[in-house]
Amino acid sequence: MSKNVILGVITTFENLRSDNEFSNVWRKIMHIAEKIGICLQNPSKGSKRQRREPKNLHDYVLITTTGAEEIEESTSVETFWKTTAYMCIMDTVINNLKYRFSDESLLMANSIDSFCNLDYTNSLYFIDHYKDIVNISIDSLRSEMIVANNCLKVSKKDFDFNDLKKVVEKHIYPNLYKLLQVAVTIPISSATCERSFSSMRRIKNWLRSSMGQERFGNLSILCIERDIANIIDTQVIVDKFSKKDRRLTLI
Repeated sequence: MSKNVILGVITTFENLRSDNEFSNVWRKIMHIAEKIGICLQNPSKGSKRQRREPKNLHDYVLITTTGAEEIEESTSVETFWKTTAYMCIMDTVINNLKYRFSDESLLMANSIDSFCNLDYTNSLYFIDHYKDIVNISIDSLRSEMIVANNCLKVSKKDFDFNDLKKVVEKHIYPNLYKLLQVAVTIPISSATCERSFSSMRRIKNWLRSSMGQERFGNLSILCIERDIANIIDTQVIVDKFSKKDRRLTLI
């Protein structure tokens, strides 16, 4: 993902976090609510116990929230939803975008952009990071990038990635081809949040912590592709297994 795109998305959300933008959203909400006959009002607090500020904070000026803030009864419906919903959502989105796309991530994104433009000097951060993993020759890669760049500029001065794919062939540019595969397959986000509902947690649990990688991979395939595994006749597998020679050789 381009560094400029990432910064542009963050800036867009920061610009949307304003009273004027919320007013535009609120007018649309009012129009839809009026059209389908919904009455907008503040939700009732019920019998929830009111939270109070700790006594040791009474003599201080607070610049952050403590969870004890209560919205007054006279607060308008528009102000209520702006404070409790719109601004909170925008703050969460902006903070998580900045956390996810750190300076290091943006540096990598910018380096990958330069690499796809065949700019060797500005793509060294990406190249140095993956050169040992994919086992490429730096000198050969530099030569391949120069040749590919010259070939593309002959037919088109300003080339894009689609033009690059047509020129870079595996048997002609082996090192450049490997790194291009890495560049287009780098994930844009981590899979940490998916572990809560991942099949991995059900397969390799605390009782199976010593499971080997090969067995774990095979069980994962069976679980993920269970729509195919469910139609397999297990009796056939048992019969084949029973006919095998299971005698162990003792040394």
